[in-house]
Amino acid sequence: MPPPPPLPDELVEEVLLRLPPEIPASLVHAGLVCKRWCLIVSDPVFHRRFREFHRPPPILGFLCDGCDIGDHQIARFMPTSLPQAGRRRRMRPSDSRHGHVLFHNYPWASFSIIVWDPIMDKRLELPEPPSLSSLDGWTAAVLCAATPSGACNHLDCHRGPFVVVLMGSKDYKVFCYVYSSESGAWSGPTTAALHDDHVGWRRSTLVKNMLYFVCATNKRTIEYDLVTRKISVIDLPGSQCKNKMCPSFIELTTTEDGRLGFTRLEDFRLCLWSREVQDARWELIKVIGLDELLPIDGTWTWTRRPSLLGSAEGVGIVFLLVGMGVFTVDLRSGRVTKVDVVPCKGAQMIIPYVNFCTPGISCQCP
Repeated sequence: MPPPPPLPDELVEEVLLRLPPEIPASLVHAGLVCKRWCLIVSDPVFHRRFREFHRPPPILGFLCDGCDIGDHQIARFMPTSLPQAGRRRRMRPSDSRHGHVLFHNYPWASFSIIVWDPIMDKRLELPEPPSLSSLDGWTAAVLCAATPSGACNHLDCHRGPFVVVLMGSKDYKVFCYVYSSESGAWSGPTTAALHDDHVGWRRSTLVKNMLYFVCATNKRTIEYDLVTRKISVIDLPGSQCKNKMCPSFIELTTTEDGRLGFTRLEDFRLCLWSREVQDARWELIKVIGLDELLPIDGTWTWTRRPSLLGSAEGVGIVFLLVGMGVFTVDLRSGRVTKVDVVPCKGAQMIIPYVNFCTPGISCQCP
């Protein structure tokens, strides 16, 4: 009996499209099966279809902000599927978006901001913006340069131009500078009033053409319009937490329908708020009880209390630290999962690295 005919290339491609994007090596393994498969998975058209099929991009690693044995500030990259792991002493992670990672030095004796592409393993140190040393607080965000125009789907733009938005405050004012990788220079400042508060260090979030930053008191957020460069200050609803040990940190995020949102721990509940577009009011849209989902024994203690570490932008995932364990909470389903990540000592923030990695494969075999 003759062997069955081989599957048409179209069917093979449909099968290979369903390989898990969080394991980039699966494409390499498929390309080693035979030259025919290798030609399929090395085709740029297949790469584009693969990214579109699996959007949003998967989490390929985590950046942890903590301390080393000598209590020096350290930024640690913990890949789940990439080979480039490492530590950057006296550096803190600030942001990660559209395939780029942003670090800044700590303490701030001298200014240094570095943009890193983990897939290409390329680093760029930015020039110092004017008047940075006079600010009493600042943070920064990195994003694709095409974001304001909407000309990019952000599925494969980590090799392209980017911008860094630096937000700082001083003397009841907030200042914003924008660095462009295309011009290699910072813009002039945009300013606005900011009373009884200053810019916090927690990560920003992107909603369409708007960047949002958390104020240090966790009572306000700063809105920056990437198109008009206008700055606005938005008040947040107060916490209903009854326990004084409950942390007041908030974590900015986006809702399923693309609106601005934030999460906050209130006693044993993780509360998700969203901002209505029409009347700009805040609405409590979800409450997830944690006392039966996390190992907290129904009591608050300094070593067992949960604390917010970060979120995965556009994915609806929040990271919590309980003791020395890191957990994810899916804001859509309420599912809690323990992450196989050992946090840094004194971890204050986790920033997920979200991107596609489609390895280049050379088909040289006959």
